[in-house]
Parts: sequence; C-alpha cells; structure tokens
Amino acid sequence: MNQSRIEEDYTIYYLRQLDPVMTSGELLEACDIGSLLLYEEGESPPSGVTKRELLAASFSYSDNDLVILSWDKAFVLEPGGEHGYT
Repeated sequence: MNQSRIEEDYTIYYLRQLDPVMTSGELLEACDIGSLLLYEEGESPPSGVTKRELLAASFSYSDNDLVILSWDKAFVLEPGGEHGYT
C-alpha cells in the first residue's frame, strides 16, 4: 500500500476589532474581502461575479461578527475574541 502525506496551507485572517468600529455589512461595503480571500500571486484579479459568489456564502450571527470561507483562506471577525486565537 502506497501512503503519502499531503499538507496544504490554510490562511486565517482573524480580527478582534475594527478601527473605526463598523458592522459586518459596512465592512463588506468598505473593504474588498473577496479579493483578499481569492488572491493568487501572479493571477489576474477575481471577477465581480466570483467575489459575489464567495460573499454570498458568508456567515454572521450578529451585526458585529462575520466569517467568510474560501478554498484556502478564511476571514473571521469576532469582536469578543473569546476563542483566544493568535
């Protein structure tokens, strides 16, 4: 049996607070998080359709938190910072 070990990098952008303070909706309007999560060095920028599809699958429990997942990156805004990630 041929077994091989596969490792892949996964980047998490974890924010506990924003300055200035804004809701997740305001953040999505003010920042191009889709390009941040979809960026590949040397590639052309992702299309608007691709970014909208990514952001359509975002998760939010309240107006102050936000999680967006992509294939190899994630964006997490958790103002409480209760999980202690660094």
